Amino acid sequence: MPALITLRHQTIGTETIQTVNARELHTFLAVKQRFNDWISKRIEQYEFQEDRDFTRYCDSSSDNPNPPIDYFVSINMAKELSMVERTAKGKEARLYFLECERKLTMQASAPTPLPPTYHEQLDKLRAYFDFAESLNLLEDRDRLMLKDMARTLLPLHIGLGVDAGQPKQLAEPGGFFLSDRVRALGYTPSRKQEAMLMSKGLARAVAKEYRERHGGKPLQSSRFVDGAVRPVFWYPDDNADWIDPLIQTWCVRVGMTT
Repeated sequence: MPALITLRHQTIGTETIQTVNARELHTFLAVKQRFNDWISKRIEQYEFQEDRDFTRYCDSSSDNPNPPIDYFVSINMAKELSMVERTAKGKEARLYFLECERKLTMQASAPTPLPPTYHEQLDKLRAYFDFAESLNLLEDRDRLMLKDMARTLLPLHIGLGVDAGQPKQLAEPGGFFLSDRVRALGYTPSRKQEAMLMSKGLARAVAKEYRERHGGKPLQSSRFVDGAVRPVFWYPDDNADWIDPLIQTWCVRVGMTT
């Protein structure tokens, strides 16, 4: 059905909804009565309420010293205004508004679009980080926030190889990163302590033990680390029984307690 009357978003009360300009509806219905008299009579006659069924708008920026007052009415009110005219035009307008309501209901009940792909989300995150970093806008708390965002955006099943020539290894759900496991055991490292922990032995010791036990490198997955997406080792849950004691040993070495 072609658009007979334009719908516009307006706020009625506290809700922003699709509305109809009553002046345009008055013109379409070819009502002979003057607009101001017509709308005032209909509002009183059918007990329409301002901020529930309609809102008023006056363009104060106009050069006109007495700018006209427009009434933006809900689709439901527009249906009633059309119906009570009891004319062919009124019937046509009512059917049009019924169709508009049907389409709006279908849109509201439509499935939520799928989120952007991993790569699109990652590109947006990296672009924002690079821009903010170039302007020196990021404080430590901002970097931590971005890391948390990245942990949400980068699913575990996206793996990264060590270099472009190595096949990707896929990390499946049901495991952990060492930094997360440290916190799960009750430790709350500062950024400095976490950096010491990961760079001065724990990560190396766990990876070495994993190779000896399983005959190969741990799986890898992507994480946002210190301003860049890097491949990080990821360990299945069934390795926790021997990894947890190593974590506890290294946490004591860098002065951390639970």
